[in-house]
Amino acid sequence: MVGEPQTIVEAINIGEMFSRKYVQFCKGLPQFKSFGTEEQLLLLKAAFPEISSVNIAFLYDPQEGGFPVVVVSDLN
Repeated sequence: MVGEPQTIVEAINIGEMFSRKYVQFCKGLPQFKSFGTEEQLLLLKAAFPEISSVNIAFLYDPQEGGFPVVVVSDLN
C-alpha cells in the first residue's frame, strides 16, 4: 500500500503497515544487523512507543486543528 488507503481493509491496517515499515527500516541498518534476533526484538519493542509518538505527531495538522480523517472511496 502506498499513499492513501483505497479500501476499508487498508484503512484498518494502517497500524500494521507502519509496524512493518518500522521493522524493515531497522533491518536495513548495518548496526542493527550486528545484533542477534533476540536483541533485535528487544530493541524494536523498546523503541516502538517513541517512534509511534513521532509518527503520530507528524500526522497532526495544525491548520485543521486535529488529525486527518481517513476517507475510504471504495467499500468493496
